[in-house]
Amino acid sequence: MQTIEDLKVEKTFYRREKDFLGNITRIPYNKFIPRKLKLVSPGVRFGYSLIDFFIIFIIQSLFGLIFQLFAIRSNSIDTIILFGLLSQLVSLSIFLFYYAIFETYLGGSVGKLICGYTVIDQYAEEVSFGQGMLRSVIRMVPFEAFSCLSDRGWHDRWSKTYVVKRTEKTELQKLLGSFSEKQEDLLD
Repeated sequence: MQTIEDLKVEKTFYRREKDFLGNITRIPYNKFIPRKLKLVSPGVRFGYSLIDFFIIFIIQSLFGLIFQLFAIRSNSIDTIILFGLLSQLVSLSIFLFYYAIFETYLGGSVGKLICGYTVIDQYAEEVSFGQGMLRSVIRMVPFEAFSCLSDRGWHDRWSKTYVVKRTEKTELQKLLGSFSEKQEDLLD
């Protein structure tokens, strides 16, 4: 099956040739070249990451507050330590599942959706839960955020996913022949 990286588009090029009088003319010719993907820019990626981190921070803070209230009620140091560990575990789980669930079932995190972007796989389809979870786990790799300064972050490359505008996803699906009119109605 053809992937979005295999897509080729026809482009017109010009070569210079001399005619029989010695005049230089431009002769057009067509050639199929790889289609350049329109991926998210690092600036936009930073913007929607701020939105997502703010939402995750709010959710984690609410759960942390709940755990703190339960910990304060107990007078046992063991219980306070247990609630502290549970709070850390829940915070980690929130981070992992926030991205995995939103990117799998809604096509992108809240920040991506607000900015008009979506996550797709190499066939221009929505990502699976496994790919969404893999993207979340890879985000925890030290210095992974710096990889997003290029065209694709490690969490995109290693999970074979792409972040594109919703219109780009539609265009890619049309080029691959996997787009249906029902999908277009849902997007409008």
